[in-house]
Amino acid sequence: MANLNTLKPSKVDPINVFVTGGGGAGKSHLIKAIYHTVTKTFRHAPMNPELPSVLLMAPTGVAAININGTTVNTALAIPRECGNNVPAMSDQRRTQMRLSLAELKLIIIDEISMVSNMGLLHIHQRLKEIFVTPNSELFAGISVLVFGDFFQLPPIRSATTFSNYKNDTFNLYHPWHVFKMAELTQIMRQKDDLAFTQLLNRVRTASHTDDDIRCIQSRTITPGDENYPSDALHIFAENAPVDEYNIDRLQQIQSPQYVLEALDQFPPHVRKQDIERVLSKGRSETGGLDTKILIKENARIMLTTNVDISDRLINGQLGTVIKVSVDNVRNKPSTMFVKFDDSSAGVSAIRNSSSSFARENNLVPIKPVLARIKVRPGKPSSPEMQRLQFPVTLAWACTVHKVQGLTLDNIVVSFDLKKQRYFNYGQIYVALSRATSLNGLHILGTLESKHIRANPKVQEEYERLRETSSLHPHITTDLCNTETVSICLLNIRSLKKHSLDLCNDPILSKCDVLSLTETQLLTSVPNDDIDSILNDFSIHRQDHNSDKFLSLAVCYNDAITLCDTEYFTSINGLRFLLNSSNGNTLSCLLLYRKHGCDIQQFMACLDYIITSLDIDVIFGDFNIDYFNEKNISSLKVLAESLNYVQLVSKPTFVSSGSLLDHVYVKQSISNKMEANVVSVYYSDHEAVKVTVRF
Repeated sequence: MANLNTLKPSKVDPINVFVTGGGGAGKSHLIKAIYHTVTKTFRHAPMNPELPSVLLMAPTGVAAININGTTVNTALAIPRECGNNVPAMSDQRRTQMRLSLAELKLIIIDEISMVSNMGLLHIHQRLKEIFVTPNSELFAGISVLVFGDFFQLPPIRSATTFSNYKNDTFNLYHPWHVFKMAELTQIMRQKDDLAFTQLLNRVRTASHTDDDIRCIQSRTITPGDENYPSDALHIFAENAPVDEYNIDRLQQIQSPQYVLEALDQFPPHVRKQDIERVLSKGRSETGGLDTKILIKENARIMLTTNVDISDRLINGQLGTVIKVSVDNVRNKPSTMFVKFDDSSAGVSAIRNSSSSFARENNLVPIKPVLARIKVRPGKPSSPEMQRLQFPVTLAWACTVHKVQGLTLDNIVVSFDLKKQRYFNYGQIYVALSRATSLNGLHILGTLESKHIRANPKVQEEYERLRETSSLHPHITTDLCNTETVSICLLNIRSLKKHSLDLCNDPILSKCDVLSLTETQLLTSVPNDDIDSILNDFSIHRQDHNSDKFLSLAVCYNDAITLCDTEYFTSINGLRFLLNSSNGNTLSCLLLYRKHGCDIQQFMACLDYIITSLDIDVIFGDFNIDYFNEKNISSLKVLAESLNYVQLVSKPTFVSSGSLLDHVYVKQSISNKMEANVVSVYYSDHEAVKVTVRF
């Protein structure tokens, strides 16, 4: 971000990270945190605020609305069936998308396990087309974060994201191979959900125990039980029992039944056998629209197409039919009025409806939609038929595939199989993990240990990622080397507020010394909370008497002792000696120059202090942009005259891209020191990590 506004920009490589983990690891929360942080950060850049800097996408409507995003197909205008290569857009459409995505810096894709390898390639191809980049520049050079869990179900009738392509040419630039993996292992859910979440995570990898099987089986229930949850969604592994259960529940409703016949229109000169083949296909191959639907008022239904993603009317949305309106002229149902379980679904549709019944009763009007279906799938030149049908299906019961991405308070899971010989990889895990708690899980049939299966290819891919593509901090230090001391400089913007962030920072928490400016602490603020959080550090506070923004602090671990501290009011600087465990000593001066402070007076005082004392390292927030030759000239002259070298070369202040946090070291020891800029999310300054090798 700082690179956008800096006077000395440098090339920044895109980030490609796969964030994964089991249930309760906080993937969804992390998506929201990253989205809001990045969006807020990029507002500092000179950009059009009306255009998105971050694009939130997911392969399905259910997954998309969970992150307040849209589907991959909708966001990038990718047709559902397009073979090896995405069809080119019209010039007008391409220009329109290029303009609308002109500020795009980051793409976030959730539920990556449901994106096929071809789907990932299509994303790359479309971005390449929009931004006119070479094929070797994956995703048009835009950073991509993908979230998901490959132990869940893969896309239907497609290869997994990480599978090789049949066409070896595509494997030369396989988009998946640029991703590094960040694995979330800590469960973030509340204590009440912890045991159930831990059980599910063992089922996830097929590392379950006999106690886990007994625990799940303890939730067994039979339809004849007095407390049987008949209104809970029933989940089966196969289509046949789903259809049987739904028809049985439909027949229990004592009200008129409507038969919704699809209106199909075939292009001329299509062979009879092609027509018959299309008519015999399931809903997943006919644009989400069935040939025939039986419906009654009070029936449970699920939307089968993305009617309007922005209005949360997405494929997988569950609801109840309250009324069926019949066209008196055609004597056929024209509208069904639905109360969706998601109260936010269809709000715009209700508001804009011409039906007073819909508005007065807060019901969503659902009408037939049009789908275009290729007569010969996979062939771009295939003729298309048109089908007009209500985008619904009965939904007292669903298959496991259909509910992936949903979470429900109460579910009934059946372990009975009819045609399948065994449960597919991940099927049991996905089914069980739809429940938000163990008490909300109800079981039909018997679960055996052999039913729980994890895909060995997924296991292999995770091992590969852990060994060769794990996301490590880009700055590493040999912590076992006692001849090395790491010192970090950061404008913390309130130590009390961000002490927990420091504690959890994978880089700063491992440093020997933290030199902090703008701690915003006054002498009246106690140390208790900060000490308890940063318990691996001793803390020396240099609080200002009246201006909290001038306060400084030095935190140091057990390998370091701090002594001979001296505070200089004239430059708001703290001098101290650092003694390492092996007897090496470093004399440091930490300072914070407030913006607007008289620069000539500051320079004069600094010159006097440096020439009077033997100081090895001078660092702090100088509030002078090192990239601005005019403003920095006097400080540069002073440093050079006293034989100091400035080590930081990249921007440290995010919003302006300026280098405000300087590190000056004696020229005689500069070859023993290295400074790296480290990004932190909890300050508008970057940190500077200085590694000292004695």
